[in-house]
Amino acid sequence: MDEKERRKRRREKTGEEKDKKEEEERERRYVAMIKKIKKLKPRSPRDCKFIAGGIIEKDPNDPSHMVRVWRGVKDLNERSKSNKYHLIPILVVSATSQPVEGTKWVYEVLVGESESLRDSISASEL
Repeated sequence: MDEKERRKRRREKTGEEKDKKEEEERERRYVAMIKKIKKLKPRSPRDCKFIAGGIIEKDPNDPSHMVRVWRGVKDLNERSKSNKYHLIPILVVSATSQPVEGTKWVYEVLVGESESLRDSISASEL
């Protein structure tokens, strides 16, 4: 064997060694990543602040809910033909939101009837 062939074989061996070292390094990183994953605590859905598409309980005492409820009740009063009196929201009992294409709000509301008849005052004046 001449000198050129010896060098070529040495390069091939070192290439194989490099591949072997790279594979060992990848395996070491993989094992380290698995160990980190195993150390993580399992989380319950209650730990998460936001779940895409999930229903989220909200504080019913937040004043922004009453603004939305008033809008809904005004619309209901305008569309309703059967009631003699307007409905008036008194208390938001529960509030939930669900992120869809925007936010879907669901409210449970305690309502009362107004003292004035529907004919004497319009829904938009409430």
